[in-house]
Amino acid sequence: MPRLPHWLAPAALGLALAVLALGPALGPGFVLRYDLVFVPDPPLLPDTGGFPRAVPSDFVVALLARVLPAELVQKGFLVGIFVLAATGAAALVPAERRAARLVAAACFAWNLYLAQRLLL
Repeated sequence: MPRLPHWLAPAALGLALAVLALGPALGPGFVLRYDLVFVPDPPLLPDTGGFPRAVPSDFVVALLARVLPAELVQKGFLVGIFVLAATGAAALVPAERRAARLVAAACFAWNLYLAQRLLL
């Protein structure tokens, strides 16, 4: 049986934590919380309603919103934060310590800062 990549379990844990934390926010519509506010048609150029407000991140969002609906781009960013955080934290722990990698992934992706930013 082939071995799974060492990053797969932390990424799956990050995905599960994202679904658990975001829950209803992953449904239809935009999430209007704090500083991650997206609009249905983000401006790309000055003659179309203005520049992106936070260059370069909003510029990337505006480009992606030309290909996908902006609400899907926002959901992808939100879930991606959890997956990348869990995978990155697990990468700092030696690969042979699987349980410690998952604990590091969970503690970094699911913390008090997250609760303050998303759940209040």
